[in-house]
Amino acid sequence: MKRICTIIVSAIIISVLLIASKLTLTPILMKNANFGMSHLKKMKQVDKLFVGSSMFRQGIHPEGFGTKAYLLSYNGNQPYAEYLEVKELLESGVEIGTLYVDMYAYSMTAEVALSDTRIFQDVPPSFILALYEILREEGNADCGDLAEMLIKSNNEVFFTWPVSFPLINSRYQNGGNLGRTGGSSAEVLDEMSVEFTDTTDLNEIQCDYMEKLIKLCLDNQTEIVFVETPKYEKVYNEGNYLEIMKKYLQFLEQNQCMVVISDQTAKICDSEKMECVRVYSFDSQNPAMFMDLIHLSYDGRVQFSKLLEGMF
Repeated sequence: MKRICTIIVSAIIISVLLIASKLTLTPILMKNANFGMSHLKKMKQVDKLFVGSSMFRQGIHPEGFGTKAYLLSYNGNQPYAEYLEVKELLESGVEIGTLYVDMYAYSMTAEVALSDTRIFQDVPPSFILALYEILREEGNADCGDLAEMLIKSNNEVFFTWPVSFPLINSRYQNGGNLGRTGGSSAEVLDEMSVEFTDTTDLNEIQCDYMEKLIKLCLDNQTEIVFVETPKYEKVYNEGNYLEIMKKYLQFLEQNQCMVVISDQTAKICDSEKMECVRVYSFDSQNPAMFMDLIHLSYDGRVQFSKLLEGMF
């Protein structure tokens, strides 16, 4: 019995030490990464920071915006999480000139959730607990999820760091994706479904945190700009995307925010009379510019980034 207790206690101690090591060492190791928050904290100052979901990772090519531009993106990144990310950076002493926010319509209608555990790779426990508390309040997380966040997430990278990190790191520059993803075909894209969500109502919690993000930028003298990345023409013509975007634009207009939208989205609103709205033209009928209905290919990413760069 004594032997068993000794084994159990030893296992607990080893587990605690491993967790503590991961939470302590990963942010330090990530300071030399080409992606993530630790690199930003090391930079201390960034002129243009792009924060968003895979829409930005596949849609923004930060190299064209100068050496002081950076992209921070996570799959399915939602407004509540984007607020926490920017708050963490500002509280860590990072000066942000202009914040460009991914104007991804479906994230504004979604229930509060988490899609990408890479967000925990180089953040302090306080950030993890703050994010967990929001998820818990909305009924989308329990103690098991907290254990997943603190203990299990990103273990495969941490314990294989000498091999996995160089491979992952080589895919990024200034946080941006260097992968040259090819375009699709009209036949493939036309077979894809447009119905990403059943509702067109903006989620109140997401709106609350977006307003907090706007205020956070105002309080820290950071300009904030919302950017819609191009979508394939089928998205504009079918489903409820444009109806959501109309409500999203109304929300941002009420908060007096600078907005960049496609000419397809501009058709649903009187953009000429809307203050702080800039409109770009993009060939949304060209399948070579898209890898799927909502993500740009490498060629699309480069072309859109040049358009965006020319607007600022």
